[in-house]
Amino acid sequence: MKARTQARHRGNRHGRSEEARLAVLEAADDLLVERGFAGVTIEGIAARAGVAKQTIYRWWASKTDILLTL
Repeated sequence: MKARTQARHRGNRHGRSEEARLAVLEAADDLLVERGFAGVTIEGIAARAGVAKQTIYRWWASKTDILLTL
């Protein structure tokens, strides 16, 4: 059972993948349009993008840094 879990985990380790990065940027853009700057949070971006907050913090230090990337 452990080997199967590890294999699946390796297959899902997309925290640094381009797909996850693009999902974060799309989520941030959508939230900015919907809620404005004050309504955008790292937690909200992570939830919308389907990633962990840690994934976001691998690339950006703050929501401002994310939004400046857009």
